[in-house]
Amino acid sequence: MKTILEHTVTYEPYTPPKTAIVPPELDEIIAITQDTSVQMLPLDGEKLSSHHTAVVAKMANEIIGYCAGTYIYEQKDASMIEVGALVVVRRHRHLGIAHQLVPKVTDQVHSLGYGAIAFCNPASTPIFKTAGYEVATLDQVPEEALGPCSTCPMQALHANGICCDDVYINLSDTNQ
Repeated sequence: MKTILEHTVTYEPYTPPKTAIVPPELDEIIAITQDTSVQMLPLDGEKLSSHHTAVVAKMANEIIGYCAGTYIYEQKDASMIEVGALVVVRRHRHLGIAHQLVPKVTDQVHSLGYGAIAFCNPASTPIFKTAGYEVATLDQVPEEALGPCSTCPMQALHANGICCDDVYINLSDTNQ
């Protein structure tokens, strides 16, 4: 819990919807991801319904932040869930909300028995590093995890031919 200018931010587990209909409380979160100038894969109802676990930041019963365990990737030696879909509404950014969301979702991922992996754009890299994530080598990244790069709105920036984001793995988990 964090108090910001007499408002309290709470962090709560959130059950992603089971249908492709976006719940109204997530409309603002979804709208932010639809902006093609934002370096992240856009969210929609279908993608939300595929999330395995999530945490929301709330202020006065309004969802102002979201982060989820999105995709499961199977590897020969470890299964991983991607921690992503990290969004904080613009008027509440730079208050440490994302720094609270990432470790909470990472803990949920670990409690489900999975390792954690993240694809980080320049804005989210410091958040994931603070949460204990370290740069991964390509042999640590499940090959199927690179598949969504083909639908990324920023694909033209793929300097390494694979992904324009840096890839991080949380090495403190029990599956590594």
